[in-house]
Amino acid sequence: MTTDPLDRLALVDPVTPVPDLLGVQRRARALRRAHRRTRLVGGTVALAAALTVGGVVLPQLGGDGTGVHPGPAAVALGLGVAPARAADVAAGCGTGRADWVDPAGWAADPRITRAATLIDAAPWPLASAGVHETTMDCPDAVPVAVLLATGPQRGVSVWSQVADPFPAGTEGVTDVRVRGVDGRLRDFGGGLLLSWVDADGTRWIVNGSGMTPEDLVSLVDGLQLDGSRVDTGRLPAGYEPVPVPDAPASPVTRRWWVTYGDTQPVEAQDGVAKAPLGAGVELESRVATAPPELAVSYWAAETVLVDVDGHRGVFTPWGQPGVDVGGWLTWVDHGIEYRLSGALPVEQLAALARAATPVAVDDARLAGLPQTPGES
Repeated sequence: MTTDPLDRLALVDPVTPVPDLLGVQRRARALRRAHRRTRLVGGTVALAAALTVGGVVLPQLGGDGTGVHPGPAAVALGLGVAPARAADVAAGCGTGRADWVDPAGWAADPRITRAATLIDAAPWPLASAGVHETTMDCPDAVPVAVLLATGPQRGVSVWSQVADPFPAGTEGVTDVRVRGVDGRLRDFGGGLLLSWVDADGTRWIVNGSGMTPEDLVSLVDGLQLDGSRVDTGRLPAGYEPVPVPDAPASPVTRRWWVTYGDTQPVEAQDGVAKAPLGAGVELESRVATAPPELAVSYWAAETVLVDVDGHRGVFTPWGQPGVDVGGWLTWVDHGIEYRLSGALPVEQLAALARAATPVAVDDARLAGLPQTPGES
């Protein structure tokens, strides 16, 4: 048995030919608030993190999207949907394996040595340290551009050469005219999903949040597209391009994962499993495959931008902002994505994030620790 970070998706309902994406979104909110963990057997899971629903992969936010992160898997589902690569549709991308990496091999893998990090002077004892590996059927989908605007906060992500996100019979989809061709759009309430096929036969998908459908279509009409790329030197007023890492060549992801204090959820009075308030945090790090700002293009109203030592961090709450305490704070530094999570206000998570320091994989503080969170 192993505690697998993808288990938070264990309660996702089975896929149907015509998916109810709004239902998935509502389900994701419940999962995100629950912050549950379960035990998985054998390390092989049906990866809901790579769940193909009508050509849309849930969540694949560049990792998991997730290539998925533990909490981020549920976060990605809550934030929206990211497109599947058109080339991967036939493969299905619906299964994968998850396991822990033997510490004896850590030092030989630069993905691990670059990501190894601890929090200086953390207020809780170091409880576990491990490297988690996920192997998916397909590499992560990666956006060709991520755009961000502040005041008010808005986000846009652009995806090219992707699968059709709206299979026949999908409810809630409206026809729109975009870039001189017929397109389709769905409004999820917090975010928008727009898709069209250009004259060259390339399908595009754009996620947008913090704007109206009309605003999104107008913005897309004004983008300068070159083949399957976006000219980020000529953007609509108020938007800035966010650097996007190169697409991963491998479907194998290795993630450094340490926990401090008690991060195991307990059942609250409402019957929902929640992490103990202020009892500990989890820190994960891995080679970045998508910028944290991607989250803003899904639900701009629920993400908070935070400074982490000069790097822009993105905080995503576990539940409703201002009601539930805790969430995930993600930032990128020198090509490594860090994600700190815990039942703490964003200000406290940011302070701890600023204390994150690279370490050697043979650091004495790691000796004798269990790999799996919650084990003693």
